[in-house]
Amino acid sequence: MDSQDAEEPVLSEETKELLANEPVGSCAEGATWISPYRLLLPGEQQSPNAISRVDSRPHKPHFVFEFAEHGFLGDQINLKYMKPKSGTDSTPDGKEVELRAFKLPLLKLGQGNVLKLTYGQISALAGDFYGTLNPISSVKSDAERKKFFFDAYHTLANNPQDQPKDARNLLGYLQKEIDEVQKLYDAKKNPSEYYKEGTGLAGIEAIDKLIKGRHFPGYKDLLLINWDHFGDDARTAYTTGHSAAISWAASGQWTVDRLVEAYAINSFADHYLQDLFSAGHLRTPRRVLHGYLGLADALANVPHIQPPIPSALIMDQG
Repeated sequence: MDSQDAEEPVLSEETKELLANEPVGSCAEGATWISPYRLLLPGEQQSPNAISRVDSRPHKPHFVFEFAEHGFLGDQINLKYMKPKSGTDSTPDGKEVELRAFKLPLLKLGQGNVLKLTYGQISALAGDFYGTLNPISSVKSDAERKKFFFDAYHTLANNPQDQPKDARNLLGYLQKEIDEVQKLYDAKKNPSEYYKEGTGLAGIEAIDKLIKGRHFPGYKDLLLINWDHFGDDARTAYTTGHSAAISWAASGQWTVDRLVEAYAINSFADHYLQDLFSAGHLRTPRRVLHGYLGLADALANVPHIQPPIPSALIMDQG
């Protein structure tokens, strides 16, 4: 259907009022509404629990275009968890509970003043900020793809040379960006105005300056070969990581630590799954844009950071 022929989504007056008063990005236990851009389509019914004024988080989740989208999606899921039997016995105690992902740290980086990362934070950092120059989808065998996936994962999870300083610096920088965009939301202004002030692609240099000296590729280097985040290549990258997480959970001794490690691996893989729900990641022929000068590689990043439009909504036709 041509975007010009599409009917304008209709919101009830009650829904409009709820949206107007709801903190942007707020999502309570069990809520199904996940985006301030998500509008009801013609004939679609509003779920009774789709919008809630209650949020049990100690800090309200912020919502923006790239980093925070991944973090928000990852941290709102439910994880099955069992506590260890004791401080010396990490065997599960058999009492299964469900925890919201933001309540369960999955990775602890460093010693002493450790940096704890949740499911959403790992998903948000994966691939875009942590990886290698070997795209997961660039090889044919499952074994090679699995190796490339773990090589990328370990730049974050098993990298004492760079962590926790590298991740802590990145999270601090990215939170400042999120806060600035949040101010525009609160003022009922278009958040894209923030990127017109020279951040956007210019932010690539700022990030690389911040993480200078790391022992693996920087942000710009990863961007130039990031077709793992687009189309069928993203599907390949995700299924590789998801399969690796399942194998990790099913192998070795059954302990709480093993389960948490598997969740951490899966959260890294989920970044590529989340990318598949971005119209810009579906419509951009990323791999064929890879070129010698790198300009097309950089510009391929533009479509998926633009504010969503109704004609770019992702629909499940199944």
